[in-house]
Amino acid sequence: MLDEHPAEGPKSALDRLSDTAANFTSKPPILILVGVLAVSWVVGHFIFPPSFTQILIDVFEMLTLTLVVILQNSERRAEGALNKKLDLQAEALALLIEEREPAIATRLRQSVELEDKQ
Repeated sequence: MLDEHPAEGPKSALDRLSDTAANFTSKPPILILVGVLAVSWVVGHFIFPPSFTQILIDVFEMLTLTLVVILQNSERRAEGALNKKLDLQAEALALLIEEREPAIATRLRQSVELEDKQ
């Protein structure tokens, strides 16, 4: 059994790397970069015609890369919206129970601040 929630402890190097990579790949300029790569790929195939099998492999690679960028962007936006909703609910709950259980209200507020620190 864990003594503390994983989000409460210090972030490992892997956590920081994955957060940085997720933030980087979820931005619109990366989708533009993927588009530029796709266009240059098409132009390159006219200049240096590859085999049919290589074309299929390249098409699937470009589709996969594009989908990863789009899904990552969607995931980050959904995560942000969900976190805002949870923060508001925690704050409302803290206000409701503040008189009866001040310690629990304080922990709720700290959990919202914890997310802001990360």
